[in-house]
Amino acid sequence: MKISNSTTAGTAGSESSVCYITLDSPWSDSIFSRHNPLHTTASLLLLQMCLILSLTGLVRLILRPLKQPAIISDVLAGIIIGPSGLGRYPMFQKELFPPHTWTATRTFGIIGVLFHVFNEVLKEDLHYVLNSGRKEVVISLSGYFVSNFSSFVLGRCLMHFGYLPKNINRMHLLDSLSGVLALTTFPVLRPILSEFNLSTSQLGRLSMTLAVINTLLGTILTIVYSSIRHGNMHKGESVVGIYHFASHVALFILLLTLVRPLMMWFIKKAKEGRRMPSGFLNLSMLVVLLTGMLSDMLGTVVKAPIWLAFMIPTGPPLASALIEKTELVCRTLFVPFFFVTNGQQFNIWGIFRDWKTFWCLQLFFFTACLGKFLGTLLPALYFKMPFRDSLGLALAMCVKGIMELVTFTDWLHLNMLDTSQLAGLELSLLGVTAIATPCLRLLGRQRRPRSWNSNHWRCIAQSQPETEFRLLVCIHDKEDVPTMLHLANCNYHATKKNPTQLFTLHLVDLIGRGIPILICHKKSNQSQRLIPSKEGKQLDPIFSSFMKLERHSHGGLVVRPFTSVSLYKAMHEDVCKVALDNKVSLVIVPFWKDTLMYSTTHINVGSDHGIRQGRNIVVRKMLEEAPCSVGVLVDNDCSRTSCLVGSFHIALVFLGGPDDREALAYASLMVDNPGVKVTLLRCNLLSDHDEGFNVEKVLDDECIGEFKLKTCSHEGTVYYKEAFATRVEELVSSIRAIGTDFNLMITGRKHTRHSKVEVGLSTWSETEELGVIGDFLSSTDFAANAISVLVIQQRSMMPLLAIHANNASSRQSNR
Repeated sequence: MKISNSTTAGTAGSESSVCYITLDSPWSDSIFSRHNPLHTTASLLLLQMCLILSLTGLVRLILRPLKQPAIISDVLAGIIIGPSGLGRYPMFQKELFPPHTWTATRTFGIIGVLFHVFNEVLKEDLHYVLNSGRKEVVISLSGYFVSNFSSFVLGRCLMHFGYLPKNINRMHLLDSLSGVLALTTFPVLRPILSEFNLSTSQLGRLSMTLAVINTLLGTILTIVYSSIRHGNMHKGESVVGIYHFASHVALFILLLTLVRPLMMWFIKKAKEGRRMPSGFLNLSMLVVLLTGMLSDMLGTVVKAPIWLAFMIPTGPPLASALIEKTELVCRTLFVPFFFVTNGQQFNIWGIFRDWKTFWCLQLFFFTACLGKFLGTLLPALYFKMPFRDSLGLALAMCVKGIMELVTFTDWLHLNMLDTSQLAGLELSLLGVTAIATPCLRLLGRQRRPRSWNSNHWRCIAQSQPETEFRLLVCIHDKEDVPTMLHLANCNYHATKKNPTQLFTLHLVDLIGRGIPILICHKKSNQSQRLIPSKEGKQLDPIFSSFMKLERHSHGGLVVRPFTSVSLYKAMHEDVCKVALDNKVSLVIVPFWKDTLMYSTTHINVGSDHGIRQGRNIVVRKMLEEAPCSVGVLVDNDCSRTSCLVGSFHIALVFLGGPDDREALAYASLMVDNPGVKVTLLRCNLLSDHDEGFNVEKVLDDECIGEFKLKTCSHEGTVYYKEAFATRVEELVSSIRAIGTDFNLMITGRKHTRHSKVEVGLSTWSETEELGVIGDFLSSTDFAANAISVLVIQQRSMMPLLAIHANNASSRQSNR
């Protein structure tokens, strides 16, 4: 044990010497030793971490009804721990947050902020910003310059009329504050939009584009302001400002010419479809730390990591892997230490000693935000954006957060402001963000289009004969392609007058990408090939097989490819939009059952339970909100070798009900294809008592009769079987009797209710998305080698059902 001296920063412009006890070991021997465990670094640090996380979670829970973002609870938790809250009590401050731990706490916080900002910028693709239209650029620059000009004029007026307090440095504080408040940075706005599930909305996408433009502009102007400030601080050596600016330019060139090629080499060496090797990830994180160190040596700790993040290509394999490895730990464990450090410097009691300075800063902050609001709102209205979207966009541009707090903390250490002024600015930041974010959440909430009603819902049974069939298939990765190709091949006939319209939608997770986007890929009229795009190399293997099938269909199939880059929880919105805009009758989405044993060839090395769970969220949302019928595909046939030219054998299990009738309508579209064989098994579920006239049964009989009439000439390709069952065991035996020599089995999700059978089947079901029969067919209980299963749910067509019911009732009475 030894006594150590340390010089620790106190308030702005002062230093305090602290004597403290340092143990030879950073961890405690035991609680039975004579030493206080809190005097050891490890125990004290872990206790601080537990206290910070608990308090942050408690504040977040209290503010949840008020719809406040996480940044508000983080800042408030830091303030509560600081001298404005619990830190007022000497025992709390001495035992839990003694001054000699502030250096470690501040270091952890800086590292957390560095990686947090790097990860947020890494999710953004600079390509979309560089291709931004005139509207985005004009709105972004207008908001910045109007805000900067209005606050600049206010500062000059306060100084001219003598209302500016003497303790406010006009040159160093107000002019710099004008530039900071005029910016809305991407690392601040994106977490809030993602938290409120607004990143996939049109408002969210436009807001993030404007924020990226602001971020690029801010990094340049910050360096210019910083260079000017360094030149003014060394009046006798104004060349220092030039050196400061030149050093940043040299660092940027170093990143561009040395670090970026290194990252591109990592990406090139990574094998396609596999995770980035751990060695490359470790080197990449080392490069991030070195970049942050060099940037800190130049006085701007987060600027160079922002440049580095923009230089790394978004998405897999490198960007998404870096985010996956570092985001959770840094945001959960390290970043809260920054808010604690910030709270230790927050002195709310100093405001009461100088009200004039406080209200002057509030007026300045309000003027800058008002200029930002009007400078964004008016140009948005000029470009004929809806008032609701324009208002939401203006509010989004007023949001402040962690980047501003980093800047204020830096100014405190540079003696540009004191702790009471810091408290005033942070209260303004909390007030503006706390008011803007709930309003933004309300304005940005997804509104269902007026056309999204029952009059625009579509299903296969509703389609008129000899009209084109419109099918949308969703693909997560290349493992989904083979079975989707088989289904596409079964759904066209080369002699049909009206071709089948096949819409292929590649669903890409947003990890490693910032702005959600829906891409409609264009085709060349001459070659019918996809026109190269930004992501052409990555997406071409997914679509090339479908384009090849289109060229060999002799006009019977038309393929239209799309790509959706979005979060799993919001991915269904793009699927529904494509289905609604293109009048699709059926959407097929892949589904994974956790109970199935998948081979390593079926699931990518990069896939895990969390990814499958996220993809299944898309299925659940589609079953709830899709404007058309939905087919849930359990693909168990990837390991089999079958070709598009050979025969494709389909079995349809029909129990009755709207979903089964929709499945029968889908199967009837395939019978005209000479390469398809269809086996229809109708299971008649007998009740214990006579139910009399049953509309559903009449509709079932009509559909079966129409199917028989249509396929009477298809001898050798269409087979019809019928079974009767009064118990669950009899039904299961009837289904098993047809065998398992099929490529695909189709059934409806829900069936006509019969008390005994329905209750008995429901006790066997484990997956609600597949229904009782679909869950049984996709399990190994039905077949040792599980068969691919397509479970179809018909969009509820109530007006159509009423018409059919009336017609069926009149025909029954006429008989």
